[in-house]
Amino acid sequence: MKSDYMLTGKDLLYIEDCIGQTDALHTRLSHEISLIQEKEVEKEVNTIMKTLVKIDERLLSLVEKEVHNG
Repeated sequence: MKSDYMLTGKDLLYIEDCIGQTDALHTRLSHEISLIQEKEVEKEVNTIMKTLVKIDERLLSLVEKEVHNG
């Protein structure tokens, strides 16, 4: 079965960079959250961190799908 799309090497490098950037931001926020005093701000930062994880999971699923279909 042929894939509807194909990731290029450049696409994979872009995805790798995106994952690296979201991981770096997640790490930074994990540290900063320990310094936050306001519970409402802490809640919002946790929401952002969960969103970053979802972004990484989506990017990885695209790569996995391409590998399996390629």
